[in-house]
Amino acid sequence: SGKSETRITGLPKPLQSTNHLLATATGRSALPYLGVVGGKTGYTCYSGWHLVTIYQDDSLGGRRMAAMTVGHSTGRARDLYMKELLNKARPKLKIFVAQEERRIAEEKRAFAKAEAARTAAAEKAKREAALAAKKMTAQNTGVSGHAR
Repeated sequence: SGKSETRITGLPKPLQSTNHLLATATGRSALPYLGVVGGKTGYTCYSGWHLVTIYQDDSLGGRRMAAMTVGHSTGRARDLYMKELLNKARPKLKIFVAQEERRIAEEKRAFAKAEAARTAAAEKAKREAALAAKKMTAQNTGVSGHAR
């Protein structure tokens, strides 16, 4: 399958890599895929060519997802299948993130409502305790709120 070169910020020279999907991959074997920031390639005689890929979507706050494929007869077939897999998964990531953000917002609203209720109950208890203490003081000193 050959090697591609990839540039990493801060390094003076590009690195050689068999991960042709890296967004920064160049060379004749390269199949750069915008958002692919890492991964692990491999081959064994039992499972064939395989790839784990890390995809990062900056439009979703840098959220990441991992995808894996195994059992391919060539590295190129593995790479092309991973591109298809990412193309299918990206819209689902957007839906998942939107659902997760709604769930988190709902939890925050519920927490704020519960916190407001706890605060109101504590303030009410404090007022009632102060009123009870005032009544007890008045009873113990023989002072009432009525003129005799």
